[in-house]
Amino acid sequence: MCLQGTYLSDYYLRVAKSLQIMEPKKPADIYKSQFETVISSSSSSKDYISSTYVNAFVNAGFKEDSMVLTKDKNSNQSVISSKGKSSVSITAALGMVLMWSDSETSAEIILEYLSSENNTIKAGALLALGLNSVGLRQESDLTKALAGDYLEETSVSDSSENQVKRAGLLSLGIAYAKTGDREVTEILTKFLHPEKRSIRTISFAALSLGLVHLGSGNAEVISILLDVLREMRPQDLTHTYTRFIILGLALTAMCRRDVVIFDSKSPNEEDAPTDITSTYINVTDLGDPVKMQAKVLVGACSMAGSGEVLE
Repeated sequence: MCLQGTYLSDYYLRVAKSLQIMEPKKPADIYKSQFETVISSSSSSKDYISSTYVNAFVNAGFKEDSMVLTKDKNSNQSVISSKGKSSVSITAALGMVLMWSDSETSAEIILEYLSSENNTIKAGALLALGLNSVGLRQESDLTKALAGDYLEETSVSDSSENQVKRAGLLSLGIAYAKTGDREVTEILTKFLHPEKRSIRTISFAALSLGLVHLGSGNAEVISILLDVLREMRPQDLTHTYTRFIILGLALTAMCRRDVVIFDSKSPNEEDAPTDITSTYINVTDLGDPVKMQAKVLVGACSMAGSGEVLE
């Protein structure tokens, strides 16, 4: 039960109660006094979303706050809807406030937003599911069940409907980070076909796959992500979202000094494989700028926390 995080929320709230910090905090309590008049106004979407982030972090895991989870549910959704594209982040913040809650508690609240006709709110609700489930392993696997419902076949277009699907992909990555879950891996792998998917959908699936296999050095996952980069269309190699595919690859090497980049065309002798016990990521046949970005990101992630000053 300790490994499943069954009582994580209960103990967290028990400690908070003993410290007498259960009352929801307001963003205004955090801001420095000279900025209060500037940021207290919710007229601007940027002002509102910045306050939402502060609210989410300061009330993380407390199951209640002073902004999003108020008693007037209809008013909550109408306010969020009025914030346009920012609605995704604002709704996702629910997941931090509800972090580690049991399935029944989180489902009752998040399902209301998932049933919204506004796709940006729906996408945010899926992200909230992932954030809510971080570190938890429950019999009623709400995230996998609900996110899976939205991950049916999708076209290569970047419609708002596919935005919901991409949020579902990222939700799984967040919820199952570093678990190596086989079922989630299979779900994500289906979205890694350049000829069938948009670059945005592929990038979200790749990033989530990297999160699920964080620091695993899993040779199979590394091979899958390398194949995705090799099969990409020339015009996608310089696309902004391609970096997230590379980041997904790098995340598998996090804190793993035995995962090494290999480039047979490199003039640097140190890039040649020498240790048979290491896992090598062969970037020889990757095009630029992907190859250089992979070298930097994989190298940085593999040496993370090592204290290697020269690196």
